[in-house]
Amino acid sequence: MTNALPCLTDDEVRCAAPGSGESGFGSMSTSRGNLPLAALEVRGRVTGLLVRNAVTQTFVNSHDEPLEATYVFPLPDRFAVTRFRFEVAGRVIEGQLKEREQARQEYAEAIQAGHRAAIAEEDRPDVFTMRVGNLMPGETATVRLDLSGPIAFHDGEATFRFPLVVAPRYIPGAALERSQVGTGTAPDTDAVPDASRITPAVLLPGYPNPVRLALSLEIDPQPPATDFRCSLHAVLESTNAHGTHRVALHPGERLDRDFVLRWKVGGAAVTASLICTPDQKAAGEGTFALTLVPPAGLAARQRPRDVAFVLDRSGSMGGWKMVAARRAMARMVETLTPRDRFAALAFDDRIDVPPGFESRNLVEATDRNRYLADQFFATLDARGGTEMAVPLEHAAEALRETSSERERILVLVTDGQIGNEDQILNHLSTRIRGARVFALGIDQAVNAGFLNRLAGLGRGACELIESEARLDEVTDRVHRHLGMPVLMDVKLGGDLNIVRDTVTPARLPDLFAGSALTVFGRYRGTPGSISVKAGGSDGEPWHASPPAAVAEAPAVEHAWARGRVRALEDQFAITSDAKLAKQIVETSLRFGVLCRFTAFVAVDRTEVVNAGGEVHAVAQPVEAPAGWVESAVRWGARIAGAASFGAAAPQSLCAPAPCAPPAADMAKRRSAPIRKALPAKPAAAQPAPGRPGAAGAQTKLTPEVIERLRQASARGQKMTLPDISRPVAPTPAGLGAPPRGPESKSGQESASRIGSQAAPEPAAKAEIAQLSTDHDLIQALVESKTITREELKDHRVKNVLWKYLGSNEVGEGPEVLVVPGGAGDRFVLCTDGVSGVVPDQDLLAYARAATDPQACADGLAQVALDNGSRDNASCVIAVVEADGTLATGSCSHQGNYRENNEDAVAVVRFGDWTVCLVADGMGGLAAGEVASRTAVESLGKLLAASLPGLVSANGIKAAIRDAIVRVNEEIMAMSAADPNLANMGSTIVLCAWRTGVPMMFVANVGDSRAYHIKRTT
Repeated sequence: MTNALPCLTDDEVRCAAPGSGESGFGSMSTSRGNLPLAALEVRGRVTGLLVRNAVTQTFVNSHDEPLEATYVFPLPDRFAVTRFRFEVAGRVIEGQLKEREQARQEYAEAIQAGHRAAIAEEDRPDVFTMRVGNLMPGETATVRLDLSGPIAFHDGEATFRFPLVVAPRYIPGAALERSQVGTGTAPDTDAVPDASRITPAVLLPGYPNPVRLALSLEIDPQPPATDFRCSLHAVLESTNAHGTHRVALHPGERLDRDFVLRWKVGGAAVTASLICTPDQKAAGEGTFALTLVPPAGLAARQRPRDVAFVLDRSGSMGGWKMVAARRAMARMVETLTPRDRFAALAFDDRIDVPPGFESRNLVEATDRNRYLADQFFATLDARGGTEMAVPLEHAAEALRETSSERERILVLVTDGQIGNEDQILNHLSTRIRGARVFALGIDQAVNAGFLNRLAGLGRGACELIESEARLDEVTDRVHRHLGMPVLMDVKLGGDLNIVRDTVTPARLPDLFAGSALTVFGRYRGTPGSISVKAGGSDGEPWHASPPAAVAEAPAVEHAWARGRVRALEDQFAITSDAKLAKQIVETSLRFGVLCRFTAFVAVDRTEVVNAGGEVHAVAQPVEAPAGWVESAVRWGARIAGAASFGAAAPQSLCAPAPCAPPAADMAKRRSAPIRKALPAKPAAAQPAPGRPGAAGAQTKLTPEVIERLRQASARGQKMTLPDISRPVAPTPAGLGAPPRGPESKSGQESASRIGSQAAPEPAAKAEIAQLSTDHDLIQALVESKTITREELKDHRVKNVLWKYLGSNEVGEGPEVLVVPGGAGDRFVLCTDGVSGVVPDQDLLAYARAATDPQACADGLAQVALDNGSRDNASCVIAVVEADGTLATGSCSHQGNYRENNEDAVAVVRFGDWTVCLVADGMGGLAAGEVASRTAVESLGKLLAASLPGLVSANGIKAAIRDAIVRVNEEIMAMSAADPNLANMGSTIVLCAWRTGVPMMFVANVGDSRAYHIKRTT
């Protein structure tokens, strides 16, 4: 079934060899040299719940003429940038913080005069632009940004998150007929007037010379820190003699995802506290930081809830993100009680709702409605653009007419990758008053700035999931947040003379069990205690009076100033009040924190190095965010180097155009019309990735991949796709974009997928649907358009699997489909010895003509052999009877060309359950036989032990996934323990049916398939 990897042709080897004259797929080397950004270093120090960072960017001019480099980069959205230094030609120039237009003018004049200069600007709370100009040939320049801010604390665990890439964002609106204000790939629009400043070009995967990344973080010994874990990067950990912990990245990591470090904070180290920091310049004034932690044991009394669930299903949510989003939604829906009401919406550039639901109305949380919502979310896949404003408006309307006795909650699950954040916040500001907003961000490079702003607007919380491994942990916390907070209506009083309107956040949120809240503000006079009063959800009052600790802590002042200007900017986005703009600038300049109305500028006036100021302008492309390169293409983010295989595309040579004033930008963003999504409609079969309107996969044969294939073939080694390369889809968890169905004799696609693994919809008369996903290299290449569908059949790397039982790629198990089934419906499970030679329409005709399941299975295997199958031919036929039982037939034929049968089939019955299994072993002779037999026998036993007693669809799906994961681990252990089984593995496809329940549960790993043939009338 699985072939050895083929050798490459001599031409392909020469193409991939160094010095061949071809730069290679993904290369950005040009005749002028490499890109300007050579290195990025991030260093940090954590003290308590505050962190100070120094970010150093190194630029090199390898061109033969003066250079101006532009780099769009992210920083944590809550961190304050407080210092800017520019080092070039042996000199260090301290940057000055000035009004943005003044700083731009000073920078432009310096470049024109031939001086070296640099400028740093903020375009979003977490998106910044650096420009370095008049960098001479061969010169190196570094810019350093100092920043500080708070770190998150939940359930005894601290989290430091540092973004490393600006992900492509969906840009709505009509293009503006004027010069672009930036060097990005998206045009400026009436909804996002600065779109070209936040959409940098994206490098192709496999770029051979990534930016050198160094990142280290020191954690003070107090409070005690233990159990460090980093979910996305490999790190080194050490502790010095003073007890300070140091965590650093391994060399070679790429700037394609957020850096996320978590650690446990010992015991009750984080408690209510008050720090007062007197000003150094203004006597009698200061800044305070109040940390509140709800005491353990406070009970939360549940009130009836009205909940609006909104799921982003746009193209950027493809792959593991969509799977995680569906699972998160299902778990949250399951927490509803009969006293609750809810709405369920999914959106891209249209709005979908479950059958019988309306997007603006709530339904009772009955078992039936929760089941309908669960099944609705389970069938969704990623597609289309991110038109977020209207679905959020519908959700807000659904919550508007509710009783004061009910808790109103809006839940948004998204990656947040949009450019019109201000427009949406302005649109929602008056619509969600009184409702609590929870934003669940799912991405490895999430738009945390927008999601935190949205959650703050509704006194809620923002939770981020950067991998499926974090899903259970975060959804458990969200479950608690969807209940009642333990402390509400928090108010401050006491001896400290708090300056009016300086507290941030201005609307103090309610407190939930296990979560800390840090409040910043300004005070006058002598530091004193603060009295904190709140109401418990049980109706009992609660108060605390932490004493003031006076300390010199500049980070406290900076954190307050950053929070204050952000709050004022959000108000300005709603009102466009010129007085607010003036207040923002005054606060920014007085306390030395960068904002969207100011900029840091540094000019080296010691010499004129470029008379006339003509420069070669280069916009630095950014890494493709891990997981969704094709989405970047679909949204208009130009992929640098994507001109053709083996040829480098030209760099962006467009100099940054002068930007409109921030005030004007925000005013235009506020006044731009909201694009209306299409009306709500019942859930239907969804288009597959790869079709227009959906995000497809992106997997390419780079020179590195070709060389690994060649080496593996020479060794006779079997490799999976993740061993060969790091494709964007399929993902490590094996949940990437599904393949399309095979073509019929007429050349038209005849297969479709049901549920979450959606595929192209069949023609009107087609009655067969492929349910499974082929996890092989050839299908990934077809989906990425590396090869055409016509080249699929005889391609030389056919049948190379990237996921199978016995591989790490199984991860947390495959997606389990829930397929409605009625009397007369047939399900066909088969190995590729059958599906590879029997066209779908022939399979449909034969399966419908045969009346007896066993005769059908025997005959179908024989049809495969008659059609020339050179493999074992195995299948199971399952027919739903009128009484709700499942009649089955099975066959496993050695075939005409094989010396042994490495397939295995089984039908296992226990209680009211019937489970059908088909496996195709690999590894040769005994190894393949052992693998396939282990797969069906162990899965049968595990499911017989776990399925009885389960009643919910999610519980059943979880049991099937868990069983597959355990069998995968069993086969891997057997392979590692016995040299004779070293290369063994197996595919598996299964279906599970419970008598009387009209649903078939289907799952697969590898390329063995499952088909659904609906009964015709």
